Amino acid sequence: MLVMGREVNGVVILEPKDGKLGRSGDDLAAAVQTMLDEGEKRILIDLAIMTSVDVTSLGEIVMSHVKIGRACAQMRLVNAPHVLILELRKLNLEDAIPNFDDEAEAIASFRTS
Repeated sequence: MLVMGREVNGVVILEPKDGKLGRSGDDLAAAVQTMLDEGEKRILIDLAIMTSVDVTSLGEIVMSHVKIGRACAQMRLVNAPHVLILELRKLNLEDAIPNFDDEAEAIASFRTS
């Protein structure tokens, strides 16, 4: 998986470029670490093309959230597949890792927190 980044209104948007995080999720972890090292504090992960969710994918998202929180930064998801939302709900993380259906709404949410 290749993770591409872009910035909109002070929010870095990371976009996995294949449909599964899976074993190559290290790319997401590396991209998150790079953004934090560069001083980014607002990170949005766009999962629009994610086609499946496995334990590794879920773990990468949760660990990214933890890493970002420890850096006093913020993370949101946009376009997360329903199955991922269900898994986050099972772990009582649905509120801790906000998901939005609309990128503009997700970006705006950083200004209100």
